[in-house]
Amino acid sequence: MTKPTAASIEASTKLTGLQRQYVKAVAEEAAAIAANALRGVLVELMSNRPNYDDTEMIIRLSRLERRYNEDDKFALTRPKIIALMEKLEMEE
Repeated sequence: MTKPTAASIEASTKLTGLQRQYVKAVAEEAAAIAANALRGVLVELMSNRPNYDDTEMIIRLSRLERRYNEDDKFALTRPKIIALMEKLEMEE
């Protein structure tokens, strides 16, 4: 079932022009309050994030890369290949 739009149900509501304007004004005010609250949260999140310069980012990325290369779970070994082949029902 599709969600009805305001235009699709407007005729069946039988609201007068003033009533429609009132409903629209209430909805716009609620949307503005919600948007301002969300904007405040976004500004706070953006201002609290750490600021890294290029050299610090390079250092952080190199640490991650080193950890990736040293971590055994990313290594492709013969037992892992055999287990994968068995899981996929492939022959050795």
